[in-house]
Amino acid sequence: MAARKPHGVLLAKLQNLEAYLQELESLVRIPLAEFMGRPYYRRAAERLIQIIVEDTIDCGTLVLDLLGKPIPIASREVFVRLYQAGVLGRSLAHRFQEYV
Repeated sequence: MAARKPHGVLLAKLQNLEAYLQELESLVRIPLAEFMGRPYYRRAAERLIQIIVEDTIDCGTLVLDLLGKPIPIASREVFVRLYQAGVLGRSLAHRFQEYV
């Protein structure tokens, strides 16, 4: 089986990210009282956020690789490197760093 090209992997991860965000949006639409009354909604939202952050780190790593930039060891550094490469603005890079 042939190895997937980085562009294809990035596209697949972005498509997954879009699906996760849509799932999270469906939870955001639940009225707050109902959301707070059902712990599994909160756990589902927390897990989706974790998956979204992990997928975003993976996407950032792939972008850095495609740009020929060194891949950081620490996940938080991915967003600093993306900022340094001009891919992300400072505030967005900082926000994603905090999510990690």
